Amino acid sequence: MLEVLKFLNALGKCFIFLEGIGRDPKIGG
Repeated sequence: MLEVLKFLNALGKCFIFLEGIGRDPKIGG
């Protein structure tokens, strides 16, 4: 169960990171 929570947490961080790149033109390039 703990492994699943770690995986979901990492996935959420990745999703937030990608959304941030998509929204911020300075970060996106």
